[in-house]
Amino acid sequence: MAWTIHSLLALGVTGAAGLSVARTRSDQTDGTLAVTSREGVLLRLLRTPKEAGDGHELAVARSYDGHAWEGTGIAAAEVTCDQQCTFDYDEAFTYAVETTTISGKAHEHARLLAQGTFGAHAGELEEGVSAEEWFRAQVGLPPSLSFEYIRQRQNAQWMDGMGGATFGPCDVHSRWHRFAFSIADEGRDIEVNLEGGAFHISLDGVFLTTVPKDALKPALSGTYEVCRVIERGGYEIVLGKDSDCDSSNLVKLTSGNPILDHAGGAVTAPVLSAEVVGLEGVPGVVIATEAPNCADVDDTKVVYFLQADGGAIYRFNRRVKLFANTPEAPASETKGLLDRCPAAAPTPFNAAHCMRTEGCGWSCGFRGEVANDPRKGHRYALDFDDRVQDRADSVRDMDWPQHILYQKSLPLHNMALTVDDQLRLRVAWALVQRIPIAEDLGVRSSSSPYAAYFDIFISHAFGNYRDILKEVSYSPLMGQYLSYRRNYAYVVNDQLPDQNYAREIMQLFSIGLYKMHMDGSPDLGASGEDEQTYTVKDIVTMSRAWTGFDTRGRRGNTETASPNYWDAMAINPEHRDVFPKTDLTGGYIGDGYPLCSTLPPKHFARPGATYVYAGTSSLDRNGYDEYPAPVAKDCFADVAVTVKVAKPAACVSWTHCGNRDSTSQARFQIELESEQPAWPSCMEPEQYFVGEDGQSMQIYALLQNKQGGKRMQFWMLQSASDAVTQEDYDAMLEEFNTKFPVGTTLTLHNSPVVGDAPPALEQYAPPADSALYSALCAADANGCTYPHTVTLDDEAACQPEDAMCNAADTLTTVKVVEGGAAHYYTYARPPCVRLAVYDGKVSSWKKNKYKAVDSYAQCADPSVAMAGAVCCDKAGHVEQATKAQHCHSLGELMTFATAAARCEAQGAAVCAAAGRMEPIDHHSACGDSAAAWLDEACVVKVQVSRGGLVNLVDPLNEKRSYPDKKFDKSTENNFYPVWAAAGPPTEAAQGCATEEDGSLLCDATIEEVPVFPDAAPSKAQAEGQLRIGAFPPDAYEGEYTCMPPCTGEVQVYTRGGGMDAASIIGVQQAPSRGGGMKWYLNRESRVHVGGTHFRNAPAFMPLMGEAANGKDWSKLTEFAAARAAAHETDAVLDHLFYHQNTAPFVARYLIQRLVTSNPSPRYIKVAATAFATGTYGSHGSGRYGCLEATVAAVLLDREARSATLDADPGHGKTQEPLLKVLQVMRSLEFRTRVGQEVNLFAMQDAIGQDAWYSPSVFGYYSEDYSPKGAMQRAGHVSPEADLVQAPALFGLINGLTALVKEGLTSDGFGASAVAPNAMKRWMAPGNLPDGTLTFDPFEGAADSMPTPAEVSDMIDKLDALLLQGRLSAATKKAITDALPVYDAGQTQDPLACGDGFKLETHCSKLNCEGCRAGDLCRSKTSRRLWVPPNGCKRVRGKPYAARFDGEDDVPCCAKVDPAKARADLVKLTLELLLVAPEFHTTNLRLPTGTKREEKDASPKDGEKGYKAVVVVLLQGGADSWSWLVPPEDSGKCKGDLSYKHYQDVRDLAAPATKNLKNVKVGDASHEQPCSEFLVNDDIMNIREMFELGQASFFANVGNLVEPVDKETMKGDAELPPHLFAHNVQQKHMQSMHAQNRGASYGVAGRMADALRRYEVGTNMYSFRSFHHMAFAENVDATLLSLEGVDTLESYGTHKGAIDAMAEGGSGSLFAENYGSILQTAVGVSERLQEDLEAQHVQDQADEKRKKKEAKAAGTKVEAKVEFPDTKSGKQLDIVSQVIKLRDGKKERLADRDVFVLELGGFDAHNRFDNPSIVELDAALAKFRLEMIAQGEWENVVLLGVSDFGRTLTSNGKGTDHAW
Repeated sequence: MAWTIHSLLALGVTGAAGLSVARTRSDQTDGTLAVTSREGVLLRLLRTPKEAGDGHELAVARSYDGHAWEGTGIAAAEVTCDQQCTFDYDEAFTYAVETTTISGKAHEHARLLAQGTFGAHAGELEEGVSAEEWFRAQVGLPPSLSFEYIRQRQNAQWMDGMGGATFGPCDVHSRWHRFAFSIADEGRDIEVNLEGGAFHISLDGVFLTTVPKDALKPALSGTYEVCRVIERGGYEIVLGKDSDCDSSNLVKLTSGNPILDHAGGAVTAPVLSAEVVGLEGVPGVVIATEAPNCADVDDTKVVYFLQADGGAIYRFNRRVKLFANTPEAPASETKGLLDRCPAAAPTPFNAAHCMRTEGCGWSCGFRGEVANDPRKGHRYALDFDDRVQDRADSVRDMDWPQHILYQKSLPLHNMALTVDDQLRLRVAWALVQRIPIAEDLGVRSSSSPYAAYFDIFISHAFGNYRDILKEVSYSPLMGQYLSYRRNYAYVVNDQLPDQNYAREIMQLFSIGLYKMHMDGSPDLGASGEDEQTYTVKDIVTMSRAWTGFDTRGRRGNTETASPNYWDAMAINPEHRDVFPKTDLTGGYIGDGYPLCSTLPPKHFARPGATYVYAGTSSLDRNGYDEYPAPVAKDCFADVAVTVKVAKPAACVSWTHCGNRDSTSQARFQIELESEQPAWPSCMEPEQYFVGEDGQSMQIYALLQNKQGGKRMQFWMLQSASDAVTQEDYDAMLEEFNTKFPVGTTLTLHNSPVVGDAPPALEQYAPPADSALYSALCAADANGCTYPHTVTLDDEAACQPEDAMCNAADTLTTVKVVEGGAAHYYTYARPPCVRLAVYDGKVSSWKKNKYKAVDSYAQCADPSVAMAGAVCCDKAGHVEQATKAQHCHSLGELMTFATAAARCEAQGAAVCAAAGRMEPIDHHSACGDSAAAWLDEACVVKVQVSRGGLVNLVDPLNEKRSYPDKKFDKSTENNFYPVWAAAGPPTEAAQGCATEEDGSLLCDATIEEVPVFPDAAPSKAQAEGQLRIGAFPPDAYEGEYTCMPPCTGEVQVYTRGGGMDAASIIGVQQAPSRGGGMKWYLNRESRVHVGGTHFRNAPAFMPLMGEAANGKDWSKLTEFAAARAAAHETDAVLDHLFYHQNTAPFVARYLIQRLVTSNPSPRYIKVAATAFATGTYGSHGSGRYGCLEATVAAVLLDREARSATLDADPGHGKTQEPLLKVLQVMRSLEFRTRVGQEVNLFAMQDAIGQDAWYSPSVFGYYSEDYSPKGAMQRAGHVSPEADLVQAPALFGLINGLTALVKEGLTSDGFGASAVAPNAMKRWMAPGNLPDGTLTFDPFEGAADSMPTPAEVSDMIDKLDALLLQGRLSAATKKAITDALPVYDAGQTQDPLACGDGFKLETHCSKLNCEGCRAGDLCRSKTSRRLWVPPNGCKRVRGKPYAARFDGEDDVPCCAKVDPAKARADLVKLTLELLLVAPEFHTTNLRLPTGTKREEKDASPKDGEKGYKAVVVVLLQGGADSWSWLVPPEDSGKCKGDLSYKHYQDVRDLAAPATKNLKNVKVGDASHEQPCSEFLVNDDIMNIREMFELGQASFFANVGNLVEPVDKETMKGDAELPPHLFAHNVQQKHMQSMHAQNRGASYGVAGRMADALRRYEVGTNMYSFRSFHHMAFAENVDATLLSLEGVDTLESYGTHKGAIDAMAEGGSGSLFAENYGSILQTAVGVSERLQEDLEAQHVQDQADEKRKKKEAKAAGTKVEAKVEFPDTKSGKQLDIVSQVIKLRDGKKERLADRDVFVLELGGFDAHNRFDNPSIVELDAALAKFRLEMIAQGEWENVVLLGVSDFGRTLTSNGKGTDHAW
């Protein structure tokens, strides 16, 4: 092939690294790549389309540092390398090879630290440690937990009413202060007495101190209440005369908080002594380092003193004690804050270390819940009960605790600057951005829950991603944020479950939107198009898996927010959806799990069997823990027990059976032939009437009149119930009177009726010498310890004589008896599933069965142990005397086959139908209200909807008094089955009946077939086709034998030698999946309905046949259901975790956050493989999902470590703003003045990013954000560049500049921060800790003036520290040129002189622009102004200077201080360095040497008439169904549309009619569905505009690719992808190219481009960020903020240097994007700000003139429009100001304007009201008035648009996404 070198470019990079770069370019004429790289050389294969307009030049492959060629970029070439490398040469393109050679040594370790820390210290830059060694050392460090960090620093003052423990005066670490009063004294009375010219002050009868007479005004002795205390000296103490803090009685102690002084009075309180240490940063406060000498001291008093060494007296200050309560050492205390138990309940994450406490139950601890440490002070406010909150954590505290509402983010800031395990924290910060929560979740005043949430990521940063997914899913904060806390199954509230978390855990936390390969490339479907990872159906299904979650009860020892936002949520099984769920791959959640019906023998005794402690009684307690053998009671011992019926039985009229309105229990009575003596009332439910022929009937209680008589009353029911009808009572009486007609002689019996009493039954108690007893007892020297959870490590073999252990199908409860006391454990069955449809048997419950409907029968799965046994003789009578033979323990559950065998063994049979047998009670079944099998067949019915959804219908449901709604027909309690290829039945077929709703109710036939009937499958076949899991074959005690060969990846075990549906097949698992065999049952269960079938669905949760009474679950079933719900949750998480996308999804994300935004496919595959295998080199656990291995691959891979790749324009990234701030502070060694916490307040407002202030669940920036220009043309993304936009960029640079120049002051971070003034309202002045950057690059050499060489070296050191040696020669020159030059003999300071460093006494410039420090300036009003020593500042863009009050001629220059000169040089260098492109990006800038051209400005003829479009993006999906509502009168609408119909559908989501008002939309001739509508009061102003003809509603509008209706939507119509994903639909809505998810330009941008082409002056404006709607090819949008236009404050001072850095072109795509944005933003913002200021001046002049004219005319001036102080109001206010500039000032002459506003808060999963639309409506009213005043209302169109709509139906708390 031929090479032609046609260009040569030298690119300089100077600095400590001393790099130089040269680049050449050669044509590539065929597909053979003859050249490979070497170390320090980068080769890039570039492709350019031959036809103009077919695209741009793209890099498609590269080779670097001697590595093989690899494809790269969006059009990556597939390069094959053997003897030489080749690629597919496409003749439509020209190709070239670009060669970049880098000379010099890069700062390798600095690059590593930049990627893996929050900034490097100078001492860490030594090259002596390898990347491998550094990584290993970081991984080996113990984690620094955020919750632990906060708790150690929470030492709040104790107040009355708080309860809990305190640090008392006699405790180590007790706290003492020198001043007299603390905040805790507020509300207490003091005595003030004037003695000897001074006031003596006493508290609680104890003399405290004296103050001068003039310190109290007025100076009156008496009793005062302490009303307000600011503990620090110098602040007034407010007192209330006569113990009254009413405002009229207040006086002030002007001396401030006085120091204790006992010289003038007698001390009556104990004076203790102890060694103490001062509290850092808090003068006058000491902490006792030993217990004070407290002999005979009552520690409950208010006042104690301590005398320290040196004689200083301190007063005791009682502080809250927080207990240590970690999982490793749970708290044993019983009273925490507010006297609540501190015990953390068992959760899936802490149960291993639980301990039992007296009074608080199980205490299991919580991660990071350490004790507080008074030596660290009280730095973080502690959220208490409202009664004590204001005082306990007041910012008036001596320690200056952070403000409770704004301290959540501070632990990250402070830990980032101080902890050693930097990499762990950096990875955790990256991960929590992937899985964020919002700052305000109803717990704004609680910080600890957020810290605890962050600890999930800190703890598992090098652990397993699966653990993160699980902990996040159980997190109460996440449950609140994504609205699945208290998310209910449909059966609970007739509302479909909320879909929020189901969607986001898939899209954002695990698998993303589109399928991909391990290298991150798209896994295209059969159509060749991107294939979605999930569909709408999947979201609906998965939402049901996130039901039942709720927070646990509040507890002590933590902040007291309600609900409990710390401990993992619990799953309430009664609120859980019980039905099967399909997965994302055509199967079911539950596939691969074994069937519960196949549990092996004695599974409860096998290794892994788990038992959970229940207590000193079992879960179901009464009737189960112990029931002795029944004996004849003495109720009838002294009276006759035989009576004769004289009249038929009848209801007692005034009771419930005779009078349905009565609340009295139902009584029945019979008349007797003869008078009877008085009998006692018999209240036992075991009594029977037995007739002459043996007929019997049970009654609940006998109520004979105690005076005797001929009337006998009794109850047949335990209590009255509205569910029992009058017909039921009639049936009971009919049964009685049939069995016992008049004249029958009745014998009254207690149980048993006949025969000998059977032996007593009790819960299963293993023998004391058995292995199971030993495991559960877990004895130590003091006896049994009874652990919370016991998992058997070894088999607990059953003893031969232990019948229950040897014969039971399963265990429920195990009783451990020690010394006569019983403790109970509940057996936790291993994870298993039931099949949804089966050939069933009836199981029935004891429930006063007087007729069949009351038998509470259900259709149960006979193969599952879910009922007990009751046996009948051949005549059908219950065999009551032989219970011991068919029940081995109380509550025993067994399969139907076991029940039949037990009955058969005693010569009986399982009883037949309930209506033909005696009542079943716990003397004939296995327990009180226990279910018993009946020998009656039943089959679950299947109802199939038109969409293929299936309802399971219990055939016995309609016959029961209490039907189970879950198994009714025609409800939303359904699921999607996996249908055969033929799909669901579409019309009535054999065995199906058509229901009213068009669905089919079908009889189901079960077919079970072997998946592989003939031969063993291959591994791929087995994994692809086997769906039912199995237990290991060796668990079946010899039932299975291996079918040879018994080695290899697949093994088959059979029962009879041949392959059948009972065979078990093992498949070898990869080591990262645990290794060993995964066992499957060789069975497929098919459900045939209507001529087709679906695969029988596995379900974790109890289905039919498992309720205690046909409706409710017993406590045992509830326990099992809760565990089943947890197993199902695990299965869902596993399904997502092991999805093909998860490894590349996580790998790519971590690479983007730590190294580069555009990793190569090879790099992604390396990291994804590390995730999947759990290893990278010697790093990792070997388990799938290992993050240690993944992070190792990310940081140690060649693509991360190669400095050569820094020359690749698309390698590297834009740095996120918070990281840049923390990097500067850590690297330049920021120190607070007196040791307080660093407080970077309101960073989200200043720079657009801060912990917990993520604007949405999508994080701070868009993952696919591609800035327009070179980045977009290259097909690259730069997510963090989404924040490199004014005003966030200006806020960042302004803040960093202020930090460098002034340190961190009480004004907060940066002069442009919004918060400081508000902060001062909450906190006393000076509360924010002062601090400065302390790093000295001159290393202390301050005795001489800096030489140029020293200055150059100083720049190089800062370059190495902050830029890793990437500073380009061009940038260094721009900085150096801006610095003053000193010579060794210089005696005057050029910083104090004017231009050219000449001695001047004044300057002639008008407004301080360009003046230097020391100049005397004149303002436009000729007032003399002195330029401050650090130059002119800007406040809201306006220059200002302090007035000069000195002489006319001021000495301009002063003696030079070498130390100051050096310090000033460092500051000036940093000011410029922090603006440089190299600081904001991570690769080499590679300046091109050319100046970037500015785009043509908008035409300025202004002759085409003005028009503006204002678009408000209603972010989140607006519920417009609540704004426009059908009228109440259905006659006003077509069809049956009306408010009632609407309300029936919307239910809870329907607004009340009182909040709606009618509007007319036209007469019947209009093509409208209604002639009137109701419009919500929330938009009353929009409604008024509508009635005035100034507003319109567009209904049923959404993103479309082609026209779609309900029918074609289900067909082959092309729909927008991911209809319900916020980010996707927001982009589609803004581009109106729903068919093109990669659309480059927004609809407004395309309009602006078109208008510009026709020379129509057009401008675009966007708030806060570049919304995609305003993306255009040739028109740049101007960014506006809520304050107007932000400017770069240092621009006026450093214009030349900043322009040089911004205007110069860059070879780096990231630097080029940054420079372009900076260049445009600086220029536009400066000019627009000047225009706005000029307009403001003009407005003031106009207003003054109007007032003058009005006064002269005697009229009033029309009031100025005042916009609301809301986000909407501020945005529309700024819009109106910019519109006002339309005709004439500089940039603002325009014909057309487009404004894009944003407003969040519309994602209403958790609420029905919407404050955001109310806010917008109010702002729109003001905007309308302002536009009318400007005369532009008719020329402005305002459009509100949203992502999508919301569901008509409710989820019970709000609404879900809809389209």
